[in-house]
Amino acid sequence: MDSGLNFIGILPASKSLYNRALVVQSYFSDLQISGSSNANDVLRMKECIQNLQKGGPFDCGEAGTVLRFMALRVSRESGRFVLTGSRRLFSRPQSDLLQIFKQLGVNCQISEQEMVIESEGWRPQGDTLLVPCESSSQFLSAVALNGWNLDFDLFVSPMKLNLSRAYFKMTQQFLMDLGMKFKQWDQDFCISKGQKISTHEVTIEPDMSSCFSMAAVAAVSGHATFKNFPEISLQPDYSFLDIFRVMGVPFQFVGGDLKVSKATGLKGVSVDLKDTPDLFPVLAALCSFAEGESLLYGAPHLKHKESSRILKTMELLRQVGCQVEQRSDGLKILPPKNGFREGFEFDPEDDHRLAMAAAVFIKGGVKLNLKHKEVVSKSFPEFWNFIGIEN
Repeated sequence: MDSGLNFIGILPASKSLYNRALVVQSYFSDLQISGSSNANDVLRMKECIQNLQKGGPFDCGEAGTVLRFMALRVSRESGRFVLTGSRRLFSRPQSDLLQIFKQLGVNCQISEQEMVIESEGWRPQGDTLLVPCESSSQFLSAVALNGWNLDFDLFVSPMKLNLSRAYFKMTQQFLMDLGMKFKQWDQDFCISKGQKISTHEVTIEPDMSSCFSMAAVAAVSGHATFKNFPEISLQPDYSFLDIFRVMGVPFQFVGGDLKVSKATGLKGVSVDLKDTPDLFPVLAALCSFAEGESLLYGAPHLKHKESSRILKTMELLRQVGCQVEQRSDGLKILPPKNGFREGFEFDPEDDHRLAMAAAVFIKGGVKLNLKHKEVVSKSFPEFWNFIGIEN
């Protein structure tokens, strides 16, 4: 059996907030970013931003956030720009960008592994920019992040902003903290022309998705102390602490640190993951250790992630012996009746969250062969070292 977790340390900065800060910094070079992240998504964004002045290259790899944020960023400039990435990345929903660009007077063509943008800057073709949000709120975040220094008032109306709404709220609050002013009418808003930052330094808080992955390992195998942990957070995934309260995972704040300990008698839980889909795979693994039924729902957009996450999570849980019922927006989970099955091989298919879900089982004592551990580098390259498993 694997030894229990014994972690004390500081987590990397939030890759979501860091990437947002990098976009803002591309407009205001004197903005200083405090915090550190070696996530592949952040390194991709840094490289793309650095290449902005010379017109490319813009290799987005597997990173949907980088592609969507950079597509809107380059479209603010005049020229022809080619953004590339993996086939899987371009198979994910990107066509909503075409609707946005058409309204901004920007030409965009999307093929299997590249996006070609020809722009003379934003030239709105109507009074209000209608932004599709049904598949992802990132398109709306990308528009807002690039609303600095406009020479016109930009009126924006989100369309079907139901899924991951909290992530846009995070973006909006982040921008307001930096000085952007929004005029708001329900979900519609206006970014007035000539917006400038009001501060020249931003500190990026720890990554809550990464924290949850490690805290879930602690809940089944040991304990973890996260140093300098915020008692409030912009990130929607901070709500994992509310889930822990219901499940019976012991945790406490002590002198600015968060301490999480192994649970005795985890309880099943019913959770709407509409605003926190990134929690899904690891939370599903944790529910497999709980007593009774768990229901994870509200996240049909999981099929558009690095893998088809509902199906891949169901595959992993069934391999360990759980009874799992697939829903269109999640899973119903019953833990194994006679202990976990062992000795199988699992391929996360380039999905970092699936690899971390498998880690919960490994640290919880389930013997399995996890392929491609390196996929965690997308968001949390330190993960295996932090939980004490060789990569």
